[in-house]
Amino acid sequence: MRLVEATLMDLIFIAAHLRPSDREELAATRDVNDYEKLAIDSFQSDYKCIGYDAKGFPALAFGAKALHPGVVGLWGFGTPSYRDSARSVTRHIRDDMIPALLKMGVHRGQCLVHPNNRASQKWLTALGFKPEATLSGFGSRREDMLLYAWVDDATPARH
Repeated sequence: MRLVEATLMDLIFIAAHLRPSDREELAATRDVNDYEKLAIDSFQSDYKCIGYDAKGFPALAFGAKALHPGVVGLWGFGTPSYRDSARSVTRHIRDDMIPALLKMGVHRGQCLVHPNNRASQKWLTALGFKPEATLSGFGSRREDMLLYAWVDDATPARH
């Protein structure tokens, strides 16, 4: 499947057609009905890509946004047809995105996952992420959220 840098229009399309698990997860921290704001927030990320489905429609968006020097917040969301590009996206994140972030000086990437989103937890684990914490009552409706992260252990810590 084809992967390209995200455009605002593609992000709006995906945000307007979220799969149910992404809708539930995002609803814990934002208004998912304001899909234009979700798209604009995603578009402002330092790294942003789109994967397409078999029919050529935008299906999966993912990226990274700087939180502070060396640390990025990773994000991703998709439509019900996200599976068409999931394998290509996984390969891209592992082989291209994480190495690019490391070259940019990133030593940690983290993301929040809803406890019900087992598919994302499994996927993140396969990508080398580890669950670090349960954030009790973090969601707007007091949902717990899971914090997953990868840390570049090869870069020495500064003291």
